[in-house]
Amino acid sequence: MPKISLLLVILFAFITVKAQTYEEDGEVHLLGPVDIRQIEAQIPYNQWFADNAKKFVLPERNYDDLRQKLNELEVNIYFGTWCSDSQDWVPQLIRLWDKLSLDRSKLQLIALDGRSEHYKQGPNGEEKGQSIHHIPVFQFMKNGQEVGRIVESPKNDLLTDVAQIAFGYPSIPNYRAANYFMSQIDARGTENIKTNLYAHYRKILPWVNDMDELNTLGNVYLSANDIEEAVMVFSLNASFFPENVFANRMLAKAEEQAGQFHSAIKSYQKVLRLDPENTEAKNALQRLAVEQ
Repeated sequence: MPKISLLLVILFAFITVKAQTYEEDGEVHLLGPVDIRQIEAQIPYNQWFADNAKKFVLPERNYDDLRQKLNELEVNIYFGTWCSDSQDWVPQLIRLWDKLSLDRSKLQLIALDGRSEHYKQGPNGEEKGQSIHHIPVFQFMKNGQEVGRIVESPKNDLLTDVAQIAFGYPSIPNYRAANYFMSQIDARGTENIKTNLYAHYRKILPWVNDMDELNTLGNVYLSANDIEEAVMVFSLNASFFPENVFANRMLAKAEEQAGQFHSAIKSYQKVLRLDPENTEAKNALQRLAVEQ
């Protein structure tokens, strides 16, 4: 075997022990802690890595101050090899890091599950307590404390957002309502939030622009079997979007899963008022009639 081929075999044998894998719809995805070289050099991830890394161009200027600030930080990168936003932005962040000649060991990549039953979960609960709902999440840490994050995509552009975090003036990340609600549950507990739910409703009301934001958060809780939290989030979403069939159907599904059959029946009935031909609601009501 030629020396270069032997070296490649050794390299891949080393890096492939870093992450678990799973297969879905004929595609193999990474799961858990990931070595950057896995997505940089390994098929099929290397193709989207190379294509999207090229999108980031570092303007010609002096970056000594920024480099010094970023040297003090570490970044936890929560992403999915199945997620198009992750495929787009993770390579660009790594390229920015490389262009500034920063230490790659300060980038910690954690690949999350894309399957519905383990949605956005790590194999060992790496995402727990980190307010992960939309991905990728670039969580910038200093001395073990978060100093800023980028959620799904930059608010401005990647270099600007990273620099703002490095200098202590982070932009408010995307999905402000979901960020707020999840952090409140993590910090205060579900019962406290339920007791003051209307106050939290009023707090996030100006931030909720579409149904998908809280729906994604509800799905994260539902997949993690945090049913009480899921019902609470879907209930809020249905309050914000009372005429949305999908928002009400997800509330009904969560209520049924929670064993709240009376509430689930009412929610499925509302779905049918909004969409009289909704097969899922019809089947659910037949199913729940047996449960009663």
